Amino acid sequence: MSRRFDEDRLHVLQVVSNLGIGGIQTLLLNYARQLELQGVVFDFAVLDSEKGQLEDELSSLGSRITHLLREPGEKLFPGNSFEKLLVGERYEIVHTHTDLWEFAPLHIAKRCGVPVRIAHAHMYKAKTDLLRGALRAYCARRIRANATDFWCCSEWAGESLFKQQIDLHVMYNAIDPGRFAFDETARRDLRERLGIDGLCVGHVGRQSEEKNRPLLLRAFAEVVRQVPATLLLVGCDEGYYERELSALAFSLGIDPNVICLPPQAEVARFYSAMDVFCLPSRFEGLGIVAIEAQANGLGVVASMEGVPKEADVSGSMDFVSLQAGAKEWADALMKAPCRTSEKGNPVAGSPYDIAVAAKRLADDYRRLADSARRRREGL
Repeated sequence: MSRRFDEDRLHVLQVVSNLGIGGIQTLLLNYARQLELQGVVFDFAVLDSEKGQLEDELSSLGSRITHLLREPGEKLFPGNSFEKLLVGERYEIVHTHTDLWEFAPLHIAKRCGVPVRIAHAHMYKAKTDLLRGALRAYCARRIRANATDFWCCSEWAGESLFKQQIDLHVMYNAIDPGRFAFDETARRDLRERLGIDGLCVGHVGRQSEEKNRPLLLRAFAEVVRQVPATLLLVGCDEGYYERELSALAFSLGIDPNVICLPPQAEVARFYSAMDVFCLPSRFEGLGIVAIEAQANGLGVVASMEGVPKEADVSGSMDFVSLQAGAKEWADALMKAPCRTSEKGNPVAGSPYDIAVAAKRLADDYRRLADSARRRREGL
């Protein structure tokens, strides 16, 4: 038997595209920090060959990280490398996070006899064209044929990926609420360093089309017409801004008011520099940045069609339709509730509190592993 199961701890293999700074990766790191105390360790099978920014900390927590190597002819998934890993380590649980292509590692895990195979839906996809819709339906069938359990960050995301009525289990996109609490010193220092004066509209997200930043720029332009303001975009490097957003910003006359920062390892402190948070996404599985912003005490304005209601842990989020004009979005940003210390932290003690969620997750993994062992032993 592999040494992985000679230990008291339960090792769960997480399959991810990379271990850079991203929503899924940060979520898994948040859990890994807590699960160490619960006797559960995350190992990682990584599709990207490059070392990610989160690997050092994960390794310090006991994670074993394997970069899967593609062999000639393997375009979709490095199957041979993954199969060797499974045969050598004999994992009881494989948990995949690769969206449509989850069926590939799940199929190999099934063939290798891994008893618990978790497919995880992180993304909600709204309307799509006929070809992409057919592709999603095909992949969903393959996922359902190879997974034993179907997890999601919201029921909205689960129904979007898995398509059929199946038993869905929500794994909460949990955070450490204390890390995201408002910090007056960080606010003062960051606003001074970045030259922020007046109202600061904030946004955090990776460089992708679904974040819908053109709408954000148009809404912000309407805000600037009313008050002095700055738009703080965290997660967009200058190259992306120049390619995708600068022409629109110039045409709207707001380029001097926009600050663009690359992905941050310690993003929590940047929320304190903001006064209101905007998430006009076309689609989100949940929108963990909205949870983080609420933990900081920010009012959040999000898209009605793209962000699920589960994200509203404070009960004060404002949902605006993507069909609404920029003026309506601007009005919502201007009316968003101000941060007050009396409100407390709405995430603390909720299902999105990592201390609460990690214990639940450890129990879920152990329940699945114990059930698989009982079936194997004929009990």
